[in-house]
Amino acid sequence: MKLYEIWSEGYRCNVDRGEATLHGRTHAINFKEACNMLAMMDKGFAAYFDPKTMTYWGCGLFDSEQKARRNFG
Repeated sequence: MKLYEIWSEGYRCNVDRGEATLHGRTHAINFKEACNMLAMMDKGFAAYFDPKTMTYWGCGLFDSEQKARRNFG
């Protein structure tokens, strides 16, 4: 198993914006499983996590800070 970091990308919408956010770290076989495991452990994350689209509040999920900050910081 590998240790995965779960990051959501930043966003910009009109005057509102948000930066990339680290949601947690967990050991898993792959990134999708890591996201599902985090959702089981963290009800706050689970409330806005969509396992079908692999998004959090509509923002893409990534396994590194660098990838999460690529589009919007």
